[in-house]
Amino acid sequence: MINTENKCFPWYEQWFNDHYLHVYAHRDEQDAQMQAGLIAEIFPPEEYPEMLDLCCGEGRHARIFHEMGYSVTGIDLSCRMIEAARDASPEGICYAVSDMRNIQWENRFDIAVNLFTSFGYFSSEEEDGKVLEAVYRSLSGRGCFWIDFMNREYVIRNMEPYSSRVVEETEVEEKREISSDGKRVIKEIVLSCGGNVHRYRESVRMYTRNELKNLAENRGFSVTHEFGDYTGGPYSDESPRLIFAARKHKR
Repeated sequence: MINTENKCFPWYEQWFNDHYLHVYAHRDEQDAQMQAGLIAEIFPPEEYPEMLDLCCGEGRHARIFHEMGYSVTGIDLSCRMIEAARDASPEGICYAVSDMRNIQWENRFDIAVNLFTSFGYFSSEEEDGKVLEAVYRSLSGRGCFWIDFMNREYVIRNMEPYSSRVVEETEVEEKREISSDGKRVIKEIVLSCGGNVHRYRESVRMYTRNELKNLAENRGFSVTHEFGDYTGGPYSDESPRLIFAARKHKR
């Protein structure tokens, strides 16, 4: 079983810091560009100019969307991620520290995006539902929501229990397991460098396709598009991603 430290605070309040930025500095830009292109094809910036990037991290996707012509606002709970995003981004992108369950804007955005499995962080379905409620309130009357999530069936079949690598003299060990109830994927990250060891944890709810669709529809969304990868391929149990595009409707 995976052992964790620092249980006084939720894992997502501890992990997104300088260590995270260091060991995950080289994300796949091709995937980011591909998904942004798919989004722009369906929801072009000329028709959906105001975008909310929910859990924007260090702004990797926000910068791409900005170049495409969207007016982007990125929010993240981590002050360090927002600081890094501001440092790396051109003028014109708005960044703010915010809990995704309590988005400060109402009826503001034409489209909200939640990318790279930045959902399912909380300990209950009710708390995850609050995210969707907050997104609903933030969208204008014709607003749309794009969520890019892991495919539970794919993860279960393909999960690698252990991996290790070295990033600039830091040894990165990652141990993964499925929770005993089968609902969450848990990862322990151990960073070792110069005799110092740091331990972090991720725990993300693995919603099934129907669970995630029902969660969105029960919070006022109608799913309009469904994909299984960043090229726009169909969803199946074998596809690497579960991607929904949903439109806000009146409740």
